[in-house]
Amino acid sequence: MTHAHDRTLLATLGFADPDKRDERHYSACKFLVQPDVLRDIAARYVPAPQPDYDVNLGGADKVVWVLTKDLAVDLVPGSLTVDISGAGCELAISKGDGQYKQTIGFADAWFVARSRAEYTYRRADGAERTTATGQSFATIFEVKIGAVGVDSVLRQFALYKEHLAGRRFPFPGPPPGPAELAAMEWHALQWVLATPYSLSVSDAAILRAHGIRHIRLGPRFEAFCAQQKAEASESGFEL
Repeated sequence: MTHAHDRTLLATLGFADPDKRDERHYSACKFLVQPDVLRDIAARYVPAPQPDYDVNLGGADKVVWVLTKDLAVDLVPGSLTVDISGAGCELAISKGDGQYKQTIGFADAWFVARSRAEYTYRRADGAERTTATGQSFATIFEVKIGAVGVDSVLRQFALYKEHLAGRRFPFPGPPPGPAELAAMEWHALQWVLATPYSLSVSDAAILRAHGIRHIRLGPRFEAFCAQQKAEASESGFEL
């Protein structure tokens, strides 16, 4: 049987992933989007939103003040929160429309989160204001069970980045209408490689330089796999 993954552009370019037929690969995808696992990942990797440097600190002329050497910006301690709004496995990444639409590949897993925080802005003349701001982040996971070269990982993520950059609509929903799209935020994209093996110091440094983080699937993942195997399979309609 031909798998959908074998008909993607990545496969035709020689990036077919044998991991896709490994049951531990799918277990890893499911593990990464478990609520407790996601909370831990989000707490570590989802950053505070960018400060709103257009905050209006008032004044007779009602000038909107922008970042200068005279403007101090401080994150209010304890104000940072992260809310996960969606997650899933197998995100299809495509290019083109209609008859020209082609599947580039499948990102193994993903989640969307919004971070919120309060910042205090202080101007040199003593004016200050505390306001809340937020930012949405989409984190894309690539799982590798068998060891692969970091160059292959970089090429794969580069192709995903090219076709996901600027995506504002909810993952993995269809594009909304023009009016809805205009009201939506851009998602800041984050990239994570998940493997059950450690990376060399040099390979990890190369990934970080390209904005890719690494998660090693350790004992917690192995316990999840054992639990999956121990669970009784659900029986469907029997003939």
